[in-house]
Amino acid sequence: MKDTQEGRSIGLIPVMEELSTQAAADMLGVSRQFLVNELEAGKLAFHRTGTHRKVYLKDLVAYQEQRGMHRKEAIRRIAQASEELGIYNQLVPFDE
Repeated sequence: MKDTQEGRSIGLIPVMEELSTQAAADMLGVSRQFLVNELEAGKLAFHRTGTHRKVYLKDLVAYQEQRGMHRKEAIRRIAQASEELGIYNQLVPFDE
């Protein structure tokens, strides 16, 4: 709602919209090959239309949310380990 109040346009896409691997990769901000590797590893649901892999938007959104949760958890673990080692607030100088 905020977007429309600020004059920005929004688009509606059905959750069962089929996306090509390139479109799905673009939405995630990753390479097509990375996405294909994730598909083949079973990390993201897909189906085939002929010889082409297709991803439903609803599955892509679920995968994106799961990646975000994993990323946040990894950051939390790194921060916790840094605190336990006593290096959380230390400045690491860059090598020149």
